[in-house]
Amino acid sequence: MAKQPKLNVKLSKMDMSWLGNILICTDTQGQLYLYRLMPISEHGGPMTVPYACTLLEYCLVTGLDWWDLLVSLRASMLEAVCEKFTESFNRQNSASKQFYYVQFLCIKTSLYRMSANCQTKAADLTSLLMLYSIATAFKTLLRPSDMSNHDKGPAESLAAVLADSVTDVDKVLLHLEAKEFAVEPSALQSLQQLIQWVADLTLNLLARLPEQRATSSKSSGYQLTRDYQALSTLRELLVIIRIWGLLRQSCLPVFVGSVENFDVLPLLFRLLSRLIQTSESDETLLDECCSLPNQVAIPQMNFCNGTTQVLSPALFHQVLPIQLYYGVEPDTLEYIPDPVDAQSESMIDSFRHVYLGKQPHSVKQCTRCGSKAQVISSSRRTAAILAWDQRWARSCRCSGRWRIHNFNKNNNTIVSTNSNLYL
Repeated sequence: MAKQPKLNVKLSKMDMSWLGNILICTDTQGQLYLYRLMPISEHGGPMTVPYACTLLEYCLVTGLDWWDLLVSLRASMLEAVCEKFTESFNRQNSASKQFYYVQFLCIKTSLYRMSANCQTKAADLTSLLMLYSIATAFKTLLRPSDMSNHDKGPAESLAAVLADSVTDVDKVLLHLEAKEFAVEPSALQSLQQLIQWVADLTLNLLARLPEQRATSSKSSGYQLTRDYQALSTLRELLVIIRIWGLLRQSCLPVFVGSVENFDVLPLLFRLLSRLIQTSESDETLLDECCSLPNQVAIPQMNFCNGTTQVLSPALFHQVLPIQLYYGVEPDTLEYIPDPVDAQSESMIDSFRHVYLGKQPHSVKQCTRCGSKAQVISSSRRTAAILAWDQRWARSCRCSGRWRIHNFNKNNNTIVSTNSNLYL
């Protein structure tokens, strides 16, 4: 009988992550091994909340990826780490907070996304990050009419006017210079979907306000309806949208109201203004928000995406070690936070907020949060929407990398990517 060759598998390479939480090894057969390491500073003990917060602060300042830290955390400590990290960030000076604000939101959202009980908070933070990006994009289109006066730009003038207790959006327009908010009509039309998203977000926040106030004593963490800075940004955007609607009516958001010729924008601005200016126990405001679905249809928004990855609540239900195969998505790591609705079969561009159909020709998907975006060429796009698309060309809003999906006629999916499937 011929002698069987003995397979001698040996480790060929190994490396440690920058934060020292993960050890990666490869063997002579090309297999990849990933090991979680005990914290160096804890002398063999488990990961603690202060140590995890320190590593997150280091990632915030240096720009390093915090993926290896997330897979090392326990499910019971996620909210505690997030709260301590938020407290530490709020103690910094205003200049530092403004500079690291976007990265702070990305880290905080990824922490909430790992917990099954915090998906609503993760959705609110995702909406906040998108709101912050849209506000920045809209305000960069504004140009002062008098170049010799550099005291205040259009955005600063708008913020100064809204600092007063004004609840009528049309009265705000009387205190603004219309020339400073003028934008080319073609650019306004290309931004209509972003304008629609701002209006839909406002409707959703106001419609769910009574429910959130009723359960406020039972919940903790971030809520978008309690972030008055974000609500003030929404008010500013509604004023800008109102002005742009006078320049090009077709760029205005579309509402489905119960009464014809019902102007929804002034109502939204008035309710938002009252929410900022009044106390939480304003029963009149809550009653108006309760009756809002009877006046206008509340659109369903896609806040969270279903993903198949290691960084999800499904990780804490796995029996280690996990065996994965390259190019094969395991069903055990699939996590869908929200119930499947009637429109879930159609893919949604998470950045342009348009429907892409069931199987578009080419779609890029974030490997971290599951957001999808259309892969399009730079032709036939205005400068405004081109600048918007360039914001997400390198990475997703959560700092995750893109993976390309190509769909063929036989409904098979071909995946081509230059990054790891589950990172």
